[in-house]
Parts: sequence; structure tokens; C-alpha cells
Amino acid sequence: MRYFLLCLLPGSLAACQPLPSPDKAEPFPDSLSPHLLCGPMGANEASVFFRDGGAFLYGGRRFEDHFNISYWSLEVAQLTSYGYDRETIPALTTPQYDKLADRISAFGADQPCLVLRDEAATKAFPLSLMAYHEVINETAAGLPVMVAYCHLADLAKVYRRDYCGHTLTFAVSGYTYADPQIWEGKNGFVIWDRDTESLWWPLISKAVSGAMQHQNLLEMPRQHWERSTLAAVLADNPEALVLRARQDWTPPSSWPRLAAEDLTCR
Repeated sequence: MRYFLLCLLPGSLAACQPLPSPDKAEPFPDSLSPHLLCGPMGANEASVFFRDGGAFLYGGRRFEDHFNISYWSLEVAQLTSYGYDRETIPALTTPQYDKLADRISAFGADQPCLVLRDEAATKAFPLSLMAYHEVINETAAGLPVMVAYCHLADLAKVYRRDYCGHTLTFAVSGYTYADPQIWEGKNGFVIWDRDTESLWWPLISKAVSGAMQHQNLLEMPRQHWERSTLAAVLADNPEALVLRARQDWTPPSSWPRLAAEDLTCR
């Protein structure tokens, strides 16, 4: 795992400012910009800074890659950064598959997996591959879904992606978050949707920033998915598919953006 300190802005740590409360009513003052906001020193320091009246979390080399966390509901000190930007982990939007019968020996019959089922197909997602991609955008039973796996928390679930008359597309922020009162204090990945650039923390099944803040992650009905092994999936359906290993992936340079006023369900 690559650990290194992210620092967006040069200067003395004496310039560090505490992150204002997420329930602060007024915008953050521009007079604080561009001071670095400090979490704990070391590998888990997160780069947060003020600009244009808001607070932002590092997300990449371009300003538009950063996450607006002006009124979010997490604590900077409980974030862990691994030195990744928001496009480092290849969350797939157009996943490709092979026949499981042809590939099971490569993975091993006892390989644990997530299984997604509908009338059209049975698809297996080996957890060894899910640890690499973490998020897969798919469809099942006529609904857009997200297959998600966080190996740190051993969270493996399938969620719906349809909100407010729109389909969201999810990706991985490059951060994890831990709360000693939640999920036995385990670190869990923080994901984001490309459409509103809201951050979500699956360990509480909620969005924690942006236009979707406080919206729940919607778990797909369990008749359509389960945790299993590849051998059990193949025994149940000899025509089952399996996620193709290490797919080439180029992140988009831009994505259509939904504004808060587009989200009529809020």
C-alpha cells in the first residue's frame, strides 16, 4: 500500500486552521483561504483547504478534481489518505465479463465472490478483483446498480443507483474513514458519485457531502444478490459469467453535472 503525505499548499504548519463545524450556517470566510486545514500528522493526514468561500478535500491535480466538503458531516481527523487521487482506483462503468466455466481455475473454485442475478444473466464478482476495482457500475433487473466491496471493513453489497429520476455513477475517492462507534471502528472506503460529486460513506449507508448529503444508499433487494463462492455459482448456473480480470480503464476527463435544483426528490 502506498502511503505518503499529501500537501497541496506550501508553508508552515503554523498556518493550519481547524475545520469549521459542518452545521455552520454561513459560508466559510474567504479570509481563511488558502490555509491548509490539518488532520493528524503522518500517513493519514488529509489535505483540506479553503477557497472561494468553501472547504475542499484534495482529489487530484486539478482544482475541479477536489471535493467540496463545506458542510459535510464527517471529521477530517478521522480520514485516512493513501496518497491516491479520485481516479486512481479503477471503478468500472462498462464492465466486461468472461464465462465462469472458462476462468474458474484461474481464480480458484473456493474464491469468495459477490453474485448478481436477474432473468438475463448470473454474474460473479470475485472479491480478489473487487479489492482492485472496489466499485462496479452495472444494471440488474432493469435497474442501475453498484456492486461495492471494501476489503478493510469486509463490506460487500449491491446498491441501487437511481435517485430523483436520475442514474448516478459511482467511483472511489481515495480516502477511508473510521469512527470508533461505527462498524467496530473499522476503516471503510469513502466513495463519490460523478453526477453531483457528493461523497458517500457506505459504513453508515449515507451521503456525507454535496447535493446528495443525508440521502441513503439504497440496498438492492437480496433476491438479486448474495455472497458466495465461484464453485457454488457455477454449480447453480453453468452459463454464469465472471468479471474479467484487470480491465483497461481510462477515467473520463469530465462528466455531466447535476445541480441541487435538478434533484426534485430533495
